[in-house]
Amino acid sequence: MLGEIEDIEQLEKLQYYYDNELLKTIQSIEKQLDEAQKSKQQQPTEDKEKVCNAAGNDKDKCKELKEKDCVFNKDGKDGEKCTLNEDAKKKVENEAENQAGKDGKT
Repeated sequence: MLGEIEDIEQLEKLQYYYDNELLKTIQSIEKQLDEAQKSKQQQPTEDKEKVCNAAGNDKDKCKELKEKDCVFNKDGKDGEKCTLNEDAKKKVENEAENQAGKDGKT
């Protein structure tokens, strides 16, 4: 047991070992956290736009997607009248730019 060890070098080796193990655990948890955050990031504008476009020209289906920032545009292209509203597009683009800045990528 630990209380039975009288050699200071052996205690230092044990301390070093467990400090190293703790550091590995912290790094592993940080990596898992980064991966979880990346998976929760906002979808790119094109992906959100595809969700809206899936409703096609159906105004009622588009209304059901309102919580996903979809709006019905009667003047839109055929099959793409349900689109992502402009405010949501800007928000997603700004978030993507900000995220790129945080990652050190431009």
